[in-house]
Amino acid sequence: MLSLLRLQLTNFTNFRLSNRKLIPLIMTVMFMLLWFFLCNTSHAVTDETQNQTERRKQWSMEKHYKLMRIAQNIPKRFTGKLREDNLNDIEVRETVRATQSVFPGASVNIDGVKTGCPCEEG
Repeated sequence: MLSLLRLQLTNFTNFRLSNRKLIPLIMTVMFMLLWFFLCNTSHAVTDETQNQTERRKQWSMEKHYKLMRIAQNIPKRFTGKLREDNLNDIEVRETVRATQSVFPGASVNIDGVKTGCPCEEG
């Protein structure tokens, strides 16, 4: 009986896992630990109030509308005949003054006014 117990103890102490069996076991344990920590921390990261969600949606919509307005106002080259009475000094001064109030120090490049252009009236 004692010899049988010794045999079992020696077999138990000599028990070794081969590398082929050990690597998948370690990977499984690591994956389970990683999954556990990600599930527990993801709640804290994504926990936001209804108000924050609404603000983010509103900001996104405002940004979209702003880009749409900018795209509608892209300058286009208007081809046509020059207006008979082209720019006078008063119109040039008004244009420069309006530009300088918005963009101080900017240089102003004014083209001749074409007939039929919507900018012809002012």
